[in-house]
Amino acid sequence: MELTNLKKQKVTEEEAPINKLPDSLLVQILSLLPTTKEAFRTCLVSKTWRRLPTLIDSFNFTCSTDREREDFSIIHNALTHPLSSKIIKLQLDITHLRLSDCSFRLEYEILISRCFSFAVESQVENVVLWFQYSNRFTLPESLCTCSSLIT
Repeated sequence: MELTNLKKQKVTEEEAPINKLPDSLLVQILSLLPTTKEAFRTCLVSKTWRRLPTLIDSFNFTCSTDREREDFSIIHNALTHPLSSKIIKLQLDITHLRLSDCSFRLEYEILISRCFSFAVESQVENVVLWFQYSNRFTLPESLCTCSSLIT
């Protein structure tokens, strides 16, 4: 069997086949990544993709114990400066955080409250919050009466 040497072609960023896909499909691809943080980082790969975060309409955040401060900072920043004009879904998973440090519990409560406020202010349709907390946490009344909220 004879192998043919394929001529290596240099493809410019504009010519790359993936960059010829419609933005809506690229955003769908990004939404398949496990977290919004990874989607944002992926957009840094190419100049063409740097405009895509403005189209991401679903936030999926997961906080891990080893990077909780960094994760909280990214979430607060995304909620304070959302790039898309309409966020359809907000999902936050903070079940993997340790709450043995009492000073950290306040930050945890602030983050949950901020997510609820963001959902109401931005008229998010779907909110999923995964958390474990032994103290009582009362849902804000504004969330319960939010007209845009579907789930």
